Amino acid sequence: MARNYAALPHEYLEEMDILSDAEFGRLCRALLAYSMDGREGQLEGAEKVLWKRVKKQEERFKESYEEQVQSKRSAGKKGAAKRWQAMADDSSAIADGSKPWQAMADDSKNGYTETKTETETKASGVDKPPQREKADAFSEFAGADSSLMAALMDFEKMRKTIKKPMTDRAKLMLVNKLRKEFSPEVWVAVLEQSISHCWADIYTLKDQNDQKVSRQYDYMSTSESAMRDLQELYRTFDGEGGE
Repeated sequence: MARNYAALPHEYLEEMDILSDAEFGRLCRALLAYSMDGREGQLEGAEKVLWKRVKKQEERFKESYEEQVQSKRSAGKKGAAKRWQAMADDSSAIADGSKPWQAMADDSKNGYTETKTETETKASGVDKPPQREKADAFSEFAGADSSLMAALMDFEKMRKTIKKPMTDRAKLMLVNKLRKEFSPEVWVAVLEQSISHCWADIYTLKDQNDQKVSRQYDYMSTSESAMRDLQELYRTFDGEGGE
């Protein structure tokens, strides 16, 4: 029997909360189309980043379903073969003058019980989603960047040390904040700043603020010095004019 649905597990609600409603809707529509005929549509926004993962998940569900259907078919064929064999044995018993109908009833009952038990065992796991480890937000965010991954892991260890361990939701919120509020070149520095101060959250780099204040102070000092030089020059020319 053809499969008439797509894999849309509940964890997608949490893992894909970075998508807008429109982006999530387009992703779901593309998933249903791919589940029906293997056709991949054109995705426009941030949903493109998550499409490969959703596609692989759908393929795993489909493969699991087909294996279960094949197992049920094999079980049915085995049960039918047993029943036919029982009937053939009963025919032999009739020729020998034994009690055929009693033997047929016993054999048929045993064959039905075995087939039913085997079929029910297979049916109890119909279309059960394959077990998998939940995707880690840090791994997906860092990708092949080993330095960033190390900083994220150290931040998580620090949170455990200060008795504020991170949930999967907290990890996702952290990487979203890094992505939205900081440029990639300072991600590691921002994490290391919080690790060194045992902060539970991430903040703008303190050195950047100090540099802004320093530049403002230098500008003010330069301006005051230039003003004093102008005043001294004015007094010099004024004194020469008086003579």
